[in-house]
Amino acid sequence: MYGKQSLTGGAQPIGKDPRPVRDKTFQANCTKTLLEFLRRVGYPHPISQKILSAPSAKDFQQIFKFLYGHLDPTYEFSKKFEEEVPGLMRGLRYPFAGEISKSQLYAVGSMHAWPSLLAMLCWMVELIQVQPMVLDVPNLTPL
Repeated sequence: MYGKQSLTGGAQPIGKDPRPVRDKTFQANCTKTLLEFLRRVGYPHPISQKILSAPSAKDFQQIFKFLYGHLDPTYEFSKKFEEEVPGLMRGLRYPFAGEISKSQLYAVGSMHAWPSLLAMLCWMVELIQVQPMVLDVPNLTPL
């Protein structure tokens, strides 16, 4: 009755991200959501609003791996990080995975890359937060 495709509307990408990812208010809300979540669940690295305003590649990788670990605790990163992330996001059925490029992942903190990557991290937090509710639905297969 319920399945992965019924939750996502199928595996088809929906095109360009309609969220206002470049809007400062949207970014501030995403930053707040991400920061509050990381602090609440015991993120083991230094984290602040300043770090999230223009993170280093190392900061981004640590945050991404921490969040992904909540979605798939058994996954071990083995390839080059920048090559692995797009496939992982497609696997999670991130609707805008096609917009995440290796070049963005190499220049994480840039004003061109960061808004989309921040929105992606915020989406991952939302997925983590709804996962327990989804797993309680009878006949629903987990991601």
